[in-house]
Amino acid sequence: MKPPSVRVLEAIAATEGVEPIEIDRPLGESIDVDALDALFEGEEPQNCPAAVRFAYYGYTVVVSGTGAVNLR
Repeated sequence: MKPPSVRVLEAIAATEGVEPIEIDRPLGESIDVDALDALFEGEEPQNCPAAVRFAYYGYTVVVSGTGAVNLR
């Protein structure tokens, strides 16, 4: 499974209709990327009770313990 930081960028890019490389604001300006990835590292997604919510690129991003990335 891809790290949450990569999945967030891919979700934003898909919603915006661009490639992830075209996103001009670093994710690290909104959240500690290493901490986000470490939070879910090594866990089976269905067993991780954590969820993280933060603002990025005009969206409220929710990364759930199931591995899902939701944008609002």
